[in-house]
Formats: sequence, structure tokens, C-alpha cells
Amino acid sequence: MTDARRKTKIILLQQSMTLSQLAHDSGLAEATIHNVLDGRSASPKSRQAITNALQAQIWDDVPVTARYVTIPKGTQIVFEGAEVAQDAEWQLPVLPLGITGQ
Repeated sequence: MTDARRKTKIILLQQSMTLSQLAHDSGLAEATIHNVLDGRSASPKSRQAITNALQAQIWDDVPVTARYVTIPKGTQIVFEGAEVAQDAEWQLPVLPLGITGQ
């Protein structure tokens, strides 16, 4: 068992996550994940996708570059001014939130 596979199994257990959930979150096929974790494939994009999906660093040279935040439904975000709110609106386009400027 490779070090990457061992680390991944530990993280999957800690997060109560399955390999199929990891495949879905990373956008990779389960077979691709197996190949990357076993060292048969060293694709930097695949390693990055796995790292970001797990939100944990598996390989020393592949840091987490994307963070995911879950905001509860009905949450409102209030900004200091309308200009700041408009700027945030294009950065947060998928949020079904009340974004207002005061």
C-alpha cells in the first residue's frame, strides 16, 4: 500500500466519505483515483483534484488550492456598501442569499 493510499483511506474514514463520493467530488473516475493513489498515474491535475476534494494534503508537492464553504439556507450577508455588495455578487453567483449593501 502506498503512502498516498494510506493517507487517503485515513482521511476518507475521518470524513465518513466513500470512494464513490470522492470520485464525484473530484470529477474523476474511481479507476483513475486507484491508479493515482497506487502511483501508476502521476497526473498533476488528478492529484490536485483528489487533494481539493478531500480538503487535505496527500502529497507533499500538492497543496489544497480550493476551499469549500457551506452556508446554511436563509443566511443573509450584509456588506458595508452597495458597491462592495455588487462586487461580491459576481464572486458569489450561485448563492440564493439576500445580499444587501447598507
